[in-house]
Amino acid sequence: MDDLQIDSQAFRKALLASERRRIYGVIAFLLVFAIAIAARIEIFGSRMSPWGAMFLLAMVAYELWTLHEVGNALQTSRELPDWLLWCNILAEVIVPVLGVAYFSSPSLAVGYRAVATPWVLALFPLINAIGTASQSTSFAVAGLGGCMRLSG
Repeated sequence: MDDLQIDSQAFRKALLASERRRIYGVIAFLLVFAIAIAARIEIFGSRMSPWGAMFLLAMVAYELWTLHEVGNALQTSRELPDWLLWCNILAEVIVPVLGVAYFSSPSLAVGYRAVATPWVLALFPLINAIGTASQSTSFAVAGLGGCMRLSG
């Protein structure tokens, strides 16, 4: 948060509260997506990898840890380290990219996986969530990286 040069303690607190709400939304989305994948596999017999749901639950655990760090920063009135925000944004963009690459159905031709798997739909809500993050340059880098990976 150093590049924003925030002088007001109240503004810093509001920024962290906004980050906390954003993380709640990301956690809710990841949980719904994991449940949907598990239901697709169990109920409809989809050939998607069940490891995808486990990967999403691991990502939820990471987001819960980040939420804990944001909560501590709010209570102690300290700033979050820049590396934590960068890692969080990068991790949120990597989720759908890894899902397309490794957890989609093996019956899909590799060239069509990016448009035929539900994992690609996860990219848009996560990029929107990242757009509300506190550092706009992080959003630009992460969004471009995610788009380049899907198109390449």
